[in-house]
Amino acid sequence: MSKSWYTDDWETTGWVTNKALDEVEVPITIWYYTENDDGGIFPVIYPIATYEDDDGYKQDYLLSDDEVDRVYEYIYEAIREEPLYDEYGGAL
Repeated sequence: MSKSWYTDDWETTGWVTNKALDEVEVPITIWYYTENDDGGIFPVIYPIATYEDDDGYKQDYLLSDDEVDRVYEYIYEAIREEPLYDEYGGAL
């Protein structure tokens, strides 16, 4: 499935090697979409995230299986949470 199907994003951090060959932590954007089945709603994670390198260019960040599993759990829990409402019924 092409990346264009992945319409939602999740921000987290990852570790990359920069131009100076130092391992640095960078913000990464993970793409996903949600599907429904008899068990409810769940995320489908795109295994290649993106980050900005030292020069400001977007680079691919290949997620490990462990990272995909961890992000799946975070997103799954977030979409299963009940929304919070203020006293006027508006979502917070």
